[in-house]
Amino acid sequence: MAQCVEPVINGSESASSKPTEIANKVAAKQEADVLLYNGIIARPYDQEFIELVRKQKAHANVILMLVTEGGDPDAAYRMARALQRDYEKFICYVSGYCKSAGTLLAIGADELIMCDHGELGPLDIQLSKKDELFGMESGAVAFTAIHRLYGHAFLAFEHFFLTTLRASGFTITTRTAANIATNLTTGLFGPVFQQIDPMHVGKAGREMSIANRYGSLLDQHSRNMQPGALDALVSGYPSQGFVIDREEALDLFRTVRCPDELERGLAYSLDELARRSISYRSDEPIMYFLSGREDESNPTREGESGSESNELEPTNAPVRGLA
Repeated sequence: MAQCVEPVINGSESASSKPTEIANKVAAKQEADVLLYNGIIARPYDQEFIELVRKQKAHANVILMLVTEGGDPDAAYRMARALQRDYEKFICYVSGYCKSAGTLLAIGADELIMCDHGELGPLDIQLSKKDELFGMESGAVAFTAIHRLYGHAFLAFEHFFLTTLRASGFTITTRTAANIATNLTTGLFGPVFQQIDPMHVGKAGREMSIANRYGSLLDQHSRNMQPGALDALVSGYPSQGFVIDREEALDLFRTVRCPDELERGLAYSLDELARRSISYRSDEPIMYFLSGREDESNPTREGESGSESNELEPTNAPVRGLA
């Protein structure tokens, strides 16, 4: 079950103000709930997220601070839909690492806030590698490979065709030269093309179509994407890890802005939790309403004071706000 308790922020001047105190100021200014989600996007955490929003919603608008390495596009779609459905305005605050399914979730937002550490990524579906139990690879790899092979095969055919004509002093017919070029190209590239698994290519195409369709449905509500931006996110970037920073995001989304002083202070108060996914040390995400908690104090690990370390620790207290 996801960790739905206030994150621990240990020490340093960045934590001189509690995240909840700053979040309440942001909430008052924007008339919005301030919600943190840090970790993998997956089932059943989408259901917990939807229930948490339903039970603790207090404002007409919402600011979601999203830090994630990605995950399940189905879960990301459901979470974005829930925020679109329950709030008049959905603002996604990209304060750090936010990739793949996180980008899909952000497409559902009416507005993006991106700080200097914020980065989105392409909508790149991860598939299991053929004949490997744990390995994963980009869904775009198969299409990139086919496109590159097609280009090289065409250039090879053209080279063989023209070379044959020149070598014969243009005494043979173009049909004969074309047949020779075809046989040479087939012999050179045939074994390579035979290694391509049609089922794998089909699966990759289907999964990428799902991401495209989800993005289209979410943007029909938010209308925050530039023309052609969805196609660019699905197939226009060379790698899954490609950094889409604020400047690049301006070419993809209509409304992208820098955080104001309060919003920047909120990210600083959360420290690394606002920048790095908790998944590197916990399988469960953190989801937590930062706003609306004036009377709560920051929990810390037993035996530690708030001035010893900047290390971030999620608490292990029982889940609140969930059935």
